[in-house]
Amino acid sequence: MIISGGLPYQPQCINGAALKGASPWKLYVSPQYRFDFDRGSLDLIANYSMRAGNISSYSGNPIYEAPSYDSIDLRVMWTPDKGDYKITAFVNNVTDNTGTEYVLAGASPVLVGQPPENYIQNVFVIPRTWGLQFQKTF
Repeated sequence: MIISGGLPYQPQCINGAALKGASPWKLYVSPQYRFDFDRGSLDLIANYSMRAGNISSYSGNPIYEAPSYDSIDLRVMWTPDKGDYKITAFVNNVTDNTGTEYVLAGASPVLVGQPPENYIQNVFVIPRTWGLQFQKTF
């Protein structure tokens, strides 16, 4: 018997099962518009993504189900006429939606004389983030 983290590996039949963590469908829409000026160009970019839920286990147990979620990202990019640098301002997950990428089963480390404690871990999507990026071409 092979032991990992205190839990024995158990063989599973996965014939006909969906891939672990694979969503049945995803949708991405990314419109972009460019304004041209005498001194450069300004790009406005929006990204919308929606993902159906998934199950992170071949067992099909609903405890491992990650629900569907959506996200909106925005970018504004300035490129000067000479084109040797770009300045980009961005906001990811504008609406700060909470979403679960996938769900994992885990176990605490095995301590001498104590059985491991099993738990479920949700891996969440990144919350709202924003930033400014400077790119220079050499």
